[in-house]
Amino acid sequence: GITPDQESWIARKSALVLRMEASSALVEARLSSAGIDPVATGWLGADYAVTGGSFPVRVRGVGVVAAVTASGLSSQEDHDLIVEGIRQHLAA
Repeated sequence: GITPDQESWIARKSALVLRMEASSALVEARLSSAGIDPVATGWLGADYAVTGGSFPVRVRGVGVVAAVTASGLSSQEDHDLIVEGIRQHLAA
């Protein structure tokens, strides 16, 4: 049920996480609560998607090394899917 466009969304969400070193949902919430539209202000361009569905992967002593990203559902569902996957991985 996904489209080829999802690859673009994954790349853009991941780029945001790697730049901001926080989940895309957290970045979206912080900017929204501050009343900032990063696209309208020109701060973030078309290479970034400020929407839920991507998490940073941190290595202790190194920092953020990757992003786990989902796309194809709603932003909240993408976010929840990743959270559940991380929880299951950490519990294993």
